Amino acid sequence: MIGLFSVQAIADDSADTYKPNGNYSYIEIGLIKTTEATPICSGINSTECYKTIHGSELTASLQFSSFPHLLISASSTSQGASGDNYSLTSSVGKILIGLVGGFGPIDALVSVSSLNTDVLTCPNGSNNCQIILENGTDYGAMAKLWMGVDKNFNIGITVDRYSYSPSSANISTSIFGTWLPATHHSLAVSYNSAMDINGTSISNGGSLSYAYLF
Repeated sequence: MIGLFSVQAIADDSADTYKPNGNYSYIEIGLIKTTEATPICSGINSTECYKTIHGSELTASLQFSSFPHLLISASSTSQGASGDNYSLTSSVGKILIGLVGGFGPIDALVSVSSLNTDVLTCPNGSNNCQIILENGTDYGAMAKLWMGVDKNFNIGITVDRYSYSPSSANISTSIFGTWLPATHHSLAVSYNSAMDINGTSISNGGSLSYAYLF
């Protein structure tokens, strides 16, 4: 499974309108939902299985002035589900370093990320939990197109190739749209789909997020 991560919109405080190639520094909070292609099971003899998990995400990003702009961000995603006897929590921490540049109305980003994932299974009412820890790497690319007279709306796509040792690589694709209703504020919605290197579906889901832009 993989958390959904979105690269947020840009604001330019030097004018009343929004423009590309501005500020990628922000704090974002969001709600996410993931549907697994193969249910995740827990408990004795894997008696309880979960196909849909819900959760939240928190991201902090900082852009440094250069061209292409250097981008550093940290994000944390937590999703879970519960049954009659067990509960499941999946958490993903992500540290991203990227380069982002604007080319007319198009912004483009390339990045590399460090992933830290843990899956916690606990009997209800007990602290006797089982945990699975994984570390991985994510290589990503993003492109977004700014639209509208004031450039206050964009649509885009991200593609990530991620892997956890010793597993083979997986591919995650996200389509998103972002609206900037006012200075310093943005709302984003995204749809995500993940598959393994052979094209077999792993999961799909969506997110709704709000960001405050610095």
